[in-house]
Amino acid sequence: MFALVLTAAFVTRAAATPENVDARILNHFAKTFASAENVTWKHTKDFSKASFIRNNQRMEVFYNDKDELICVTTYIGLKDLPCAALSNIQDRYEGYYCTSAIKCVDADGITHYYTQMENDKKIVVLQSDTEGYTNVYKTSRK
Repeated sequence: MFALVLTAAFVTRAAATPENVDARILNHFAKTFASAENVTWKHTKDFSKASFIRNNQRMEVFYNDKDELICVTTYIGLKDLPCAALSNIQDRYEGYYCTSAIKCVDADGITHYYTQMENDKKIVVLQSDTEGYTNVYKTSRK
């Protein structure tokens, strides 16, 4: 399920109307993210996703098909990664450029960072924890 969420976080698709989203999700979202602006929804059989702006930051929140919170993602800059993770990425991925970086906090409060790096031939998604440990989450060719 989490791989599906991560893929949805990196890919923009058409928005669903709030009418397609369960009322329990809409109520939770309204209470938890009351200051959200420009909210758009995507709904599939596996998850519902709200994309929005909050405190001038682009965010997304994901709920599973049981209307339970999966995670909250915030789009961040490369400089906002933990120092050790940033250092590891800069050392190991010279010649790559960052196309996206996301801070992901799951329903249990555990934080991971996902960084999409690209060069002429390859796309690499890296997963880092708050201590800076970084591993390859997914690799694909262009």
